[in-house]
Amino acid sequence: MQSVNSINKRFIFFMLTFSIFSITSFAQVNSPFSRYGLGDLVPLQSITTQGMGGLGAAYYNGQVINNNNPASYSALRLVTYDIGFTLDARSLRSANPVGKYNATNVTPAYLQLAVPLSSTKDIAIVFGLRPKTKVSYSLSEIVPANFQEGPTDSIQNLYEGNGGMYDVFGGIGKRWKNFSVGVNVGYEFGKKEISTRVGILDSAFNFYKSNSETNTNFWGVYVNPGIGYLIPLGSRVDPTTKITSNYSLQLGGSATLSHSLKANQKITRETFVYDGLSGAPLRIDSISVTPNILGKIEIPMTYTAGFMINKVLSNAYVSINKWSLGADFTAGNWSDYRFYNAKDLTVNNWMIHAGGEFSPNPVSGAKLWSRAIYRLGFYTGNDYLDLDGNGYKISGVTFGAGFHLKKKNYINQFTMINTAIELGKRGTKVNNLTQNYFKFSLALSLSDIWFQKRKYD
Repeated sequence: MQSVNSINKRFIFFMLTFSIFSITSFAQVNSPFSRYGLGDLVPLQSITTQGMGGLGAAYYNGQVINNNNPASYSALRLVTYDIGFTLDARSLRSANPVGKYNATNVTPAYLQLAVPLSSTKDIAIVFGLRPKTKVSYSLSEIVPANFQEGPTDSIQNLYEGNGGMYDVFGGIGKRWKNFSVGVNVGYEFGKKEISTRVGILDSAFNFYKSNSETNTNFWGVYVNPGIGYLIPLGSRVDPTTKITSNYSLQLGGSATLSHSLKANQKITRETFVYDGLSGAPLRIDSISVTPNILGKIEIPMTYTAGFMINKVLSNAYVSINKWSLGADFTAGNWSDYRFYNAKDLTVNNWMIHAGGEFSPNPVSGAKLWSRAIYRLGFYTGNDYLDLDGNGYKISGVTFGAGFHLKKKNYINQFTMINTAIELGKRGTKVNNLTQNYFKFSLALSLSDIWFQKRKYD
């Protein structure tokens, strides 16, 4: 059993990491898609399953926190800290007018802690913090003025937005024989700040600029139940190595129930000028300021279901996945989304995720590359936003790898480094705006045994 000092050091490390994560803000992505709905959706799957096309409804692994289905928590055997980050590079293209914009940023993916409550009763709890959406754009256009004072009169419109939604959640999963259930209960909170600034350029007169700004803060509780069922397909024992190969079919599904977020909004209409030194806007006159506008944001139900076929190698000491292969179907009733009782450019969406993982020699204590886990997958479907009435297709391919870094002489302590690479596209030739993106994600997973009973004093 590890010492109390070791536990305290790990707990302090976890809390410091949590504090840093909590104050990390999104970099400027400049995605006009994030103007609508609650912004661009952030992948909620673990980085492990992101490498397999983003599936996760039926993925059970004793060393992976798969919050895509809380029923999978029942497979966890070790206390596990899991923190991830994503490098996101995007290229936005416009057909009319012709234009291109590139942006690269690093954002937190999640911070999670899993604690098995019993090694024999298949029950575990999980706590986590993660971003769910992000709002980040800054777009400028110059158009001719409606009046004519001179040959160079024009109007500059600057559209900006910032914000996003975070989620603090806790969950529990329990298994009885081959049937498992689980539930996440979370608290969502965030903000959406959008503004339109208008200024007249090259005029013979000095006009003040105008700013129309709407800032909304929101918060609320959601429930995410999940279920799973394991179907054994047979087993085989190698007479030489005494290793047993167990084959199984894992089914799983989960849903985030429809819910309402409370909201408080402030609407400002003002004139301003830019400060000559800092460039910050300075208010000249408040035309109108309306604070404390209470309302609701209706979030629709989303759900996922899938399967995994697994080969697990086991002996008297350990049980490790040799390979897994599966697929998920996810969907959301986003046409039911309402923001202060108003519809938005949101539509019902669906996605298919498929992929798998493979380890050449997972029970080997030899080379790192032989014990590594290699992952591959793809996804395709429809976006939940429809900006131009033509619908937006989303598709991508993913690659990933996981590396075991075990400390020498530490039997029950494991470190996993999981990586995922994603190449995707949003939109097709029928859309005026399209987006290509590249994502590299990295997660560090630290596992250990807590609450082990002493055999000797």
